[in-house]
Amino acid sequence: MGRDAYVGAGSTITKDVPRSALAITRVKQVNIEGWADRFREAQSKRHRGDEYRRAGDQ
Repeated sequence: MGRDAYVGAGSTITKDVPRSALAITRVKQVNIEGWADRFREAQSKRHRGDEYRRAGDQ
C-alpha cells in the first residue's frame, strides 16, 4: 500500500497499490440456484456415514 492510498470497502487487494491511488476490486455476482440444498444434503449424508466409507466396512 502506497502512502495516502485507499482501498474500497470489501475489496481484496492482491497487488501493489501506488501512492495516492484508490484500489477497488469487484466481480460480477453469480447465484447458483439450489446450491445450498445440495450442500446440506451432501453434508447430511457425510455425517450419517452414507458416503466416504472406509475400505472393508460393510
